[in-house]
Amino acid sequence: MSTTTRRARAPRRRWRSSRARRGHAYLLTGLVLGFGLGLFIAWVVLPVRYVDTTPAHLRPDFKAAYRTLIALAYLGNPDLVRARARLALLQDDNPAQALAEQAQRGLAEGRLVYEVEALGRLAADLQAGPAVAAVPSPQPTRAATVTVTPFAPTPTLVAVIIPTATATPRPTPSLPPHVPTPTPMPYFRLFQKQLVCDPQHPGLVRIEVYDARSDPVPGVALVVTGPQGDEVLYTGLKPDQGPGYADFVMEQGQTYRLQVRSGGDVVPDLRAIRCWDEDFHPFPGGWSIIFVGKR
Repeated sequence: MSTTTRRARAPRRRWRSSRARRGHAYLLTGLVLGFGLGLFIAWVVLPVRYVDTTPAHLRPDFKAAYRTLIALAYLGNPDLVRARARLALLQDDNPAQALAEQAQRGLAEGRLVYEVEALGRLAADLQAGPAVAAVPSPQPTRAATVTVTPFAPTPTLVAVIIPTATATPRPTPSLPPHVPTPTPMPYFRLFQKQLVCDPQHPGLVRIEVYDARSDPVPGVALVVTGPQGDEVLYTGLKPDQGPGYADFVMEQGQTYRLQVRSGGDVVPDLRAIRCWDEDFHPFPGGWSIIFVGKR
């Protein structure tokens, strides 16, 4: 083979090698573009939508919220059979243990006290189980003895006309007028008193009032005793905060006293505790007060 022929074949080999490399690059680029396009369609254009999903397939945080709702409903209506049926939808291995662990996590995370109390109560009732009433066993009854008595001869009836006296009508006694009795307001006990450090609302005291079913109660009169004397607040005047909400602002260095006017626990010694913001600047802190009506 001559030198000229070898030189002619060398560029042809280099051209084939470069074409093979370009083919691999095109294939890799196509795979990357196809994978990215598939992810874009699956996540953005046509994402998976879950419809009529059972509670057992919820995320852990949604399951925790579901347990909290069940516990709060049980706190208002202590029907253990219904609560057990609702918890069965979550398919927990041990519903009582799951409730107890969630209550402990709630205490560590500073969750609302009434939520933690509801979770703990339902967990304790599930572990105790429903009380079974003892049913007395039936006692055998003796059959009654039937005594056959011979019939006596039927006497002859004689019609006798007796004059009937005319009844004198008596006066109808008049009933006293009905006086409506006012419905007594429930006794509201202090459920939570928690310090709140909010630099956007310094010295603000947030008050929430609930009934025994954990429903917010509007129109409850609250008496605040401060340096200017007594001031009456009413829940429900700020609908954006809830029907059972009221608040007031404390002055720095002053002491306040709070009570439900219709009857309830007294919250004394409310003061603006010093708090610190992110830049270590001091500001007066506030309080979160929750009253719950007794059953």
